[in-house]
Amino acid sequence: MTWRPASGRPRRTARFRHTVTLAPVPRRRLESCVVALHDLAEVTDTDQCLTVVSWDRRRETALEVVTLDGDPDRPARLVCALGLTSAERPREAWLSATLRPSGGKRAEYLGGTGRLHLDLGRWWQATGHGRHPSRAPLSGTLTHPLARVSVTVVPRPAPDGRWRVTVRARLSGRSVARPLLPLATAVLGRRARRACAEALDRAAAAWNTQVPELVRKDGERLGAELAEAFLGP
Repeated sequence: MTWRPASGRPRRTARFRHTVTLAPVPRRRLESCVVALHDLAEVTDTDQCLTVVSWDRRRETALEVVTLDGDPDRPARLVCALGLTSAERPREAWLSATLRPSGGKRAEYLGGTGRLHLDLGRWWQATGHGRHPSRAPLSGTLTHPLARVSVTVVPRPAPDGRWRVTVRARLSGRSVARPLLPLATAVLGRRARRACAEALDRAAAAWNTQVPELVRKDGERLGAELAEAFLGP
């Protein structure tokens, strides 16, 4: 996490960058898993918290889940939305979550919004050996009343066929926290950068342990395991 000087003064923006190497997932394998999950969702029972916004495997599937926290001291409402275009040939996926406290002390500082968008067309283009896309295939934002974090994820093909994935994050202060960010970064910047890098390394190690085994399974066996995981034996 570093500071970029501008006109002799530091910007109130902290930046982080880290690269990990991941086992690849073939495009056809991912698409077959998405179709299997979509088929499973059609026969799964749902509750009153879930709303089907759209359900068309050729065009768009979108769901919304609302969760209410009835804590009398800190009541809150969490709204999550998930979308996919399309299940038969996935092109884009997105996820958003909004937490809205409705009472309690300093409720305005307990909420926030997170958004994540994946352009699969750009992802497959970036992991190939042709022209790289001009925009990051995976991007997201986390917005809090006191801070905003923007993240981009860009894969590149490694010489051994794996993916070299670079994660970039930018943190900026908001409201009363804006002038305090340089001080916080000076004190905690190195520790925060190390913690983020270690977390990404652990996530990559888990991916490289589990994903290759899943990729090697045939479609019928993988579909059966997904069904058992979601619906029980």
